[in-house]
Amino acid sequence: MKRALTMGLIASFWLGAAALLHGLHGYTPEPSITTAAFLASDTAEPPQADDPAWQSVQLPHIWSEHPRLGRLQYGWYRLAVDPVGGRTADGPVGAVLLWNISMNARAFLNGVWLGDGGPMGDPVARNQFRPLLFKIREESTAGGDELLILLRGMPPGEGFMGPVVTGPTAELESLYRLRHVLKVTFLHLGAMLIAAIALPMAVLGIWRPHDSVYGWFATFGILFAAHTAVITIRDVGFSEPLWEWLFAASVNTSLVALLVFVHRFLNIQRPRLEKALWMLWAVSATGVAAVAWVQPDAVYFWSRRVWITGSVLMSVYPALLILMVYWRRLGDSGFVLMLAGTLMALLGVRDALAMNQWWVDPMQGFWTHYTVPFTFLVFSYILLQRFDEALQESESLNRELESRVRDKQQEIESQHAELRLVEEQRTLAGERERILRDMHDGLGSTLVSTLSRLESEGRGQSHVSDSLRSVLNDLRLVLFSLEPGDRTLRAELAMFRERLTAQADDAGLAFGWTIEQVPDELSLPKRGDLQLMRIIQEAFANTVKHARARRFDVRLTGQADGSLQVVLSDDGIGFDACSAASKGFGLASMRARARRLGATLNVAEAQPGTRIHLYLPARINP
Repeated sequence: MKRALTMGLIASFWLGAAALLHGLHGYTPEPSITTAAFLASDTAEPPQADDPAWQSVQLPHIWSEHPRLGRLQYGWYRLAVDPVGGRTADGPVGAVLLWNISMNARAFLNGVWLGDGGPMGDPVARNQFRPLLFKIREESTAGGDELLILLRGMPPGEGFMGPVVTGPTAELESLYRLRHVLKVTFLHLGAMLIAAIALPMAVLGIWRPHDSVYGWFATFGILFAAHTAVITIRDVGFSEPLWEWLFAASVNTSLVALLVFVHRFLNIQRPRLEKALWMLWAVSATGVAAVAWVQPDAVYFWSRRVWITGSVLMSVYPALLILMVYWRRLGDSGFVLMLAGTLMALLGVRDALAMNQWWVDPMQGFWTHYTVPFTFLVFSYILLQRFDEALQESESLNRELESRVRDKQQEIESQHAELRLVEEQRTLAGERERILRDMHDGLGSTLVSTLSRLESEGRGQSHVSDSLRSVLNDLRLVLFSLEPGDRTLRAELAMFRERLTAQADDAGLAFGWTIEQVPDELSLPKRGDLQLMRIIQEAFANTVKHARARRFDVRLTGQADGSLQVVLSDDGIGFDACSAASKGFGLASMRARARRLGATLNVAEAQPGTRIHLYLPARINP
């Protein structure tokens, strides 16, 4: 039921539009002259009034309905008119209005030239469907009222003369303006409207190249606007065959662009058909151009009868596509689109018949140009609606994506915070382990040794004091290494030197300290400075306790390859390295710390004293 009602509404719309256009284009003002004498001629020279070739005809007079006229170019019409318009003190006030002609006309009243619509030769002024108004001249009112009109038909054999109206100038000027608005101004406004919509659509198509529907819609609109401009130009400025080719090419190009647009609009993929149509267009355009060049008189047949007619009939195809697609999903926009699309296709077929003067009155002109702006507005509205929906969907997706990115960013930040916390806990655990190990190796072993001596040997207060002082120095060294700040190795060693100098003074030792070619920015990773200072501290303690030395020297030398060499020496009694290790003079502890540094440590006897070589390769420096 719904589809039957829809079909009824569409048919009613078609009939209503056809009736309206027929009424507008078929109107003839009254009173008008409908009887005339006609003479076919090959020239634009006025014929003799007594020429026997004159014959009576009825207006409107359509040449193609009289095959005997053949490819006639000029025809003369003689009309008897009543006294025109009357007179005033300033002269006559009447006028002659040619309501509908093809292609151009020139008027004489009582043998006096009244005017014409432009050049009568090639290229002829194109006044097809335009009204022509000629005002009465003073000298033309003498000697009776005989109106002589020369008509130039174009294409040859397809001219026509509509009703002729005479009367007061003011009345005929009003009729002329109304007719001109309907036949010319309205088409210009429609073309301007289409171009005004097509240009922003073209920009939209450039902005969205992946969605070609906007580009093809703009292409169709611009081509059809250009076609409308072509058919409404009066003085073309070039030859008739060239104009005819341009007229046909503008029609056919816009129709092929329309078909491609409808494919994109309906999401139909038929690339082979589109390619075939463009190839057919190229072949047809080339062929008609060749005909216009070689045999100009034949161009009208091939351009109008063949090329344009075939393309217009082909335009029924996109209308059927629209009808089939939207018939399945009826809606407000679909219903209006079916009305617009089918009406444009039907009127296109009707105009093709009128252009060829087949079964349709050619004097009513072309109707398609009055419906294309409406169809264009409908498509524009739907395309803008689609664009708005796509834009809203894109904005919604962007918001959703931003929300997901925000959530993911918060999740990553939370994970990073957890990782930082784990890393901090791992670092703290490592620091605790190192401090405990250092205190165990240094403070713990010293305290245990001191306690053991007190319990087993009963040593005196001096020994206890020495042991506690050693513990205090060890504790200070550990605390010194934990002080905050980003210090270089030279800065660490400079402060350590002050502490060691004070200890050497207390022990009565001469103390030597030399640093050579050590870069100011050199630093050791992972508390390597503490390990180095513990090794030096351990060697110094052994010298004080066991070597009976008078001097202790520290020499640090930077090498060209970035490595560091440390030499610790004293002038004491010396010892056997193997037996020293077994007797617990701290050599094992020093070697363990050297391994943590990734360094090598060697102990050798000197003459006199002991010398310790520590080699730190460049790879341990950051």
